[in-house]
Amino acid sequence: MLSCSTVDAMTDFQIISHTPAETADVAGRLSQLLRAGDVLLLSGDLGAGKTFFAQAVARGLGVEDAATSPTFPIANILPTPNGALLHIDAYRLGGVAEFRDLGLEDDFDEAVTIIEWGERLSSEFDAYLSLQIDFGDESTARELRFGGFGDRGMHLLARLQAQLAKGPA
Repeated sequence: MLSCSTVDAMTDFQIISHTPAETADVAGRLSQLLRAGDVLLLSGDLGAGKTFFAQAVARGLGVEDAATSPTFPIANILPTPNGALLHIDAYRLGGVAEFRDLGLEDDFDEAVTIIEWGERLSSEFDAYLSLQIDFGDESTARELRFGGFGDRGMHLLARLQAQLAKGPA
C-alpha cells in the first residue's frame, strides 16, 4: 500500500511505493492528469525506475507500442489517442546547448513531454512537474518525490496529491 508524506504541501510531496505495480499505478494516475504542453522531469540513479515510470505513463496515455528508453536516439515521439508523447533521455546530452540543438521546442506545446535525467534541463521550462525516484528500503520499493514548478506544475502537483489521497485506484 502506498504511503504518502507531505514535505511541503505547496511545493512537493513524497510517496513510498513498495512494488512495481504500485509505482505503475501512480504513473497511470498521473497520466490521466497530463495534457499537451505538460512537462515531467524525471531524475534518479541508474536503475531507479525512470524508464519504468515513463513507460507506465505512456501506457496510461494510450501508447500502443512499448515505450523504450530513448538513450541512444535521445528522443522518441510516440502517438497517443489525444496527441503525442515526447520522451527524451538527457543522459548523453552535454548540456542545455545540445538539448536546444535537437530542435524539439516546437513539439513541447503539442505533446506531453517526459525527460529522463530532466534535472539537467529544468532551466529550459517555465512550468513542470519533477519526480525524483530513489531506491527504498526493500528491493522493489521506491521513494517518489514530486515537485511542482510554475503555475501548471503546481496545479498538476495539487491534483496528483489529491488523486493519490483517495487511495488505490
